[in-house]
Amino acid sequence: MDNLVTLLDRKEYQLVLDLSQGSKEPSALFCRISAYLGLGKAKEAMEIVEKHKDILWKDSPLKCLKANFELRFLLEEFDEAYEDEKYYSSLPYVSQEVEEYLRSLPQRIRYNERQSSLKKNYSEEEVRESLLHPKDTYEVMSLLSSFNDAKTIYYAPSLLEMLKTSSSNIVKTYGFMLLVKAKYPSEVSFRKNGDDFHIIPCKFLLPFEEEKAKTLVAMLQKEMKDPSMFHIATTLLNNYMFELYPLSIFDASSLENIFACFVILSHEYLQSSFDEDAFLKERSLPKEEVETLKKEVSLILKKAEQMKV
Repeated sequence: MDNLVTLLDRKEYQLVLDLSQGSKEPSALFCRISAYLGLGKAKEAMEIVEKHKDILWKDSPLKCLKANFELRFLLEEFDEAYEDEKYYSSLPYVSQEVEEYLRSLPQRIRYNERQSSLKKNYSEEEVRESLLHPKDTYEVMSLLSSFNDAKTIYYAPSLLEMLKTSSSNIVKTYGFMLLVKAKYPSEVSFRKNGDDFHIIPCKFLLPFEEEKAKTLVAMLQKEMKDPSMFHIATTLLNNYMFELYPLSIFDASSLENIFACFVILSHEYLQSSFDEDAFLKERSLPKEEVETLKKEVSLILKKAEQMKV
């Protein structure tokens, strides 16, 4: 196995395939998948996953899932991806991490399907129509994800109207972030979460451009040695920041309390053992304030809009 990995690192893809020919060892199968990808042969890589999915799943369920669906997306085999999602979701429980990936699959498939459809050239009229009268949230989010700064400025009048008329917090947040990123120089007005905003985007920061936000992520990374735990913490933090944006999460709470809140929430989310009292006492943090903040964050995340498939 080590030899195959070394050969992959050296991009000796054909040699990897030759040496692993006929092997049913999981490690060798994963190396064969990578080698075929390195040669630009995604279809052959997918055939390995389809033929040996039981072996791959038993060895590493998450790695098997990622290989399966990344190949489906690359090959634009979306009908097959939906069928695969049903199959893998029917298998017995393995871990919380795998369950989270499975729950995210319908959205992932739909998003990639939309992205694929955007490869065609849209007329200006079609772009404006999709921004102002989308069939669903996926359609407009897929379109917005293709915008660069120049395109944002060009379609700014439609984006400004979209901010006023869209009923989706996700769309409003992302649309406004595009204007901030493109440094749009004029005031924009929109309503979100019951608050009215009148902001000049070029004078505003994106959520993670705040120095406190950068510090918070660094604190979480230092505290959480487990990559899965850190991933959960930053995912929850992203969702919370984007739901409040353009308000800052630091307007009403201290950096230290927010840090403690997301550490605790992440452990609760993964149902891992954690001594909350000792954690707070060690850092001299106020338990009541952190608990109140945790309840507020949990409620906001629970109520936050989710894109429906």
